[in-house]
Formats: sequence, C-alpha cells, structure tokens
Amino acid sequence: MARQAVDLAEAVVGRNHPCVVRCLSNYAYILKHMGRKDQAKEIQKRADAISKTLPAVVVDGNTVNIAALH
Repeated sequence: MARQAVDLAEAVVGRNHPCVVRCLSNYAYILKHMGRKDQAKEIQKRADAISKTLPAVVVDGNTVNIAALH
C-alpha cells in the first residue's frame, strides 16, 4: 500500500512534490522496519534528493524546506 501511495502521489502531483517526499519517507520507514534496510536507504535517498530541490519558505521567522511542513 505504501508503494501504491507513492505511485498515486506521483500521478496526481508529479514526481517532485512535498507529498511525494512524505510518501517516499513513509515507504522507507516501513521497509526499514520490515528488515529491508538497503531498499529503505535507497527510497529515503530519493526522498531527500527531491526535498533538496524544493523551495524554502519562512515559517514563524525561520526558513524551512517546504517538504518539512506537515
């Protein structure tokens, strides 16, 4: 289901969107706890790479990456 969430998010909002980053991170978390740590690292690496391309915003006077907002 987590993989499907990634696929759906990418289809709806595109590959480089904060929602996709969140879905990828959730998927990586699940994989890690299933013992599939190598695959989890690759998925999280992809989420981090997308996150770095997203614009930063100012929240309460602090600049944060938009992917960090929930």
